[in-house]
Amino acid sequence: MKKSIFFIVILLIVLNGFTQKNISGCDKSKSTVVGNNKFAFEIFDKLIQKDNEDENIFFSPFSISFALAMTYAGARGETEKEMSEVLHFNSVQEKAHSDFKQLFDTLNNTGKGTVINITNALWGQKGYKFLPEFIQLIDNYYSGNFRELDFLTQTEESRLIINEWVEERTNNLIKELIKPKDLSPLTKLVLTNAIYFNGQWQNPFDEKFTKLRPFYLNESNTTETMLMKNCGYYHYYENDIIKVLELPYKEEDKSMIVLLPKSKDGIREVQKSLSFEKYKYWISSVKRAKVDVILLPKFKYSSHFSLEEILKSMGMIKAFSSADFSGMTGNSDLCISDIIHEAFVDVNEVGTEAAAATAVIMFNSIGKIFIADHPFIYIIKDNKTESILFIGRLINPNI
Repeated sequence: MKKSIFFIVILLIVLNGFTQKNISGCDKSKSTVVGNNKFAFEIFDKLIQKDNEDENIFFSPFSISFALAMTYAGARGETEKEMSEVLHFNSVQEKAHSDFKQLFDTLNNTGKGTVINITNALWGQKGYKFLPEFIQLIDNYYSGNFRELDFLTQTEESRLIINEWVEERTNNLIKELIKPKDLSPLTKLVLTNAIYFNGQWQNPFDEKFTKLRPFYLNESNTTETMLMKNCGYYHYYENDIIKVLELPYKEEDKSMIVLLPKSKDGIREVQKSLSFEKYKYWISSVKRAKVDVILLPKFKYSSHFSLEEILKSMGMIKAFSSADFSGMTGNSDLCISDIIHEAFVDVNEVGTEAAAATAVIMFNSIGKIFIADHPFIYIIKDNKTESILFIGRLINPNI
């Protein structure tokens, strides 16, 4: 489907290890699961406000939470407080990271017909002094190995190394998480998370029933797309405005939840009232039922965006300016320059392949670097009288 087509269905890949359903494997981290899921719907709400109404949306709130949890490990003072509130993290640092480790250990596995891999890494400026206890914490709780790069003199080479790491850990689905202008010689630390998911349907769709059918953009406009067809017994719920269908992957420990407005123009109404609490209610209300006809689009989609303005609007402000990440270096010398996220999803007859990666880019908020390697204006002045004697602009020093 083209990017301009907005989903009539809202697709949420639900890994039951971190939802309210079947959470027994990680009871100790239940509060963190709830917090992460609240954050997921809050981010979704911000994205639908930010994007045009005809834009698709797909992202991994789990990847974002993991990357920011590592960043939170170095936050102190008001920066720590803001991050805790916006991200719904446990304000006790050690408990928060212990919960994330529990999630990491529970989810990071390969089963029959289902694969999920979660990986983390720290990329620090060569020679820059990071606290050993910070590096050790990330290694202990997030299995995030620390690697040194030279952002100062080898910015592009460093970018390519990080992107190669992301590409390898997302099964080549995310090739350029960090764009050429995302890093600079001021960059001191990049924290990365990558998540890869591949699940086969418990009840695969038969390819011979996949046909080009109408897809309603609204009550009056349609487009043609490939719709897969199936039937069987599924967990199902409906009310006056929505139909909820759970499509399990093999082993039934992971599912896709499809929230389908009853009205072809109903997506705005569903979005407006969508919340974590409502989602919990719908999920708890599903019951096994015979579903005679299931039509689901076969599609691929990818997204790439910055989270800086979204997180600022949610109240995480100090992390991007006047930040206190002294838990990383012992000084308040770092702040976040950007948070970049990319996600990919492929839904077909066999199952679902999805990947996402998040990079938190941090730079030195105190140090100054001046590299005149592009056009500039220059002035010659008299310092006694402050008179400007000459003014010029250099475009090409070789002319």
